[in-house]
Amino acid sequence: MLLLACATPPGDTAQEAPATYAVGHVEAEVSYTDPEGEPRALRTAAWYPASGEGNGPAQYLYGTIESEGASESAPAAEGEFPVVAFSHGHQGFAELSSFLMEHLASRGFVVLAPDHANNTTFDGGDRSTAIYLQRPFDLSAVIDAQEAGLFPGLPATTGQVVAMGHSFGGYTIFASGGAAYDTGEIEAACEAGTGGSVCSDWSADWVSRFDAGGRDGRVLGIVAMAPGNYWMFEDNLQGLAVPTLLMTGAVDPERDADGASYWAALSPPLSETNGACGGCEHHWVDIATAGHNAFTDFSGSLDDGGTIEPGRGWDIVNAYALALARFATGDDHALDVLRGEAAVDDLATVE
Repeated sequence: MLLLACATPPGDTAQEAPATYAVGHVEAEVSYTDPEGEPRALRTAAWYPASGEGNGPAQYLYGTIESEGASESAPAAEGEFPVVAFSHGHQGFAELSSFLMEHLASRGFVVLAPDHANNTTFDGGDRSTAIYLQRPFDLSAVIDAQEAGLFPGLPATTGQVVAMGHSFGGYTIFASGGAAYDTGEIEAACEAGTGGSVCSDWSADWVSRFDAGGRDGRVLGIVAMAPGNYWMFEDNLQGLAVPTLLMTGAVDPERDADGASYWAALSPPLSETNGACGGCEHHWVDIATAGHNAFTDFSGSLDDGGTIEPGRGWDIVNAYALALARFATGDDHALDVLRGEAAVDDLATVE
């Protein structure tokens, strides 16, 4: 199975400057102790700015997918680069949005993406209570591993981190950004039998663990793509400490229940009264004709609804995700894109 390189389609999509770097790819296993005190191991993929070609095309998902945009163990580019930590969705895998990972690396970011063990394509049919809390700690663990030099051949980094995620991964990065869990609501839902899989082995012991949250102070901004599980957080996302880009597909069946709810909590005046984030500037990009999986490499093949041409959708996602990453790491020029002042595509509505 080949991963197709995304080409900028003709028409309305703005042409972006060419990539600055070649893209390298490596893998490592990250081990850590989770919030319950249990050992946890994560297969983790990393992409990075490279100065040339490596040892052939990058191999994803245990060698079942061959990249056309990255090469294995390519020589690292000189300099220091910020980091993006990426969280895949339920029953996904580390490279599920590799089009975006490669794009970010080619524009000067080191990208880390773990397999969330027990919630991947091969092992994640059911969600346990634990996975809801483990996921943000998985991201922190891979950032720790990168800082400790566990990944071979990566370039130096600046210590600046942006978190991105899709679907269940979107939920994950809200936790990494500091959004507080509403444990009272979760408990009530579990008692009423309406809380779903987070209640699978819920007990009073979980309250203090969720109350502690999953905030990682190194995260400077988040990009949440079609995020779910809004109901688990406090209604005003109290505790969210970073600027946020919300991206949704207009024909995603979950858009109104989750996406619009996240936006209502992010938009003024609530963002102005959020104690952790103060007046953080947040942005919402809604993509017409895009479904839930338009943010993955399998755009067009997994959704019942959603007719956006995959390459065009990927270009939209790339442009806005890169803009938030650049803004969060100090480039105010990226606000032109985030505020809709620099047009990207007429399928994208910006608030």
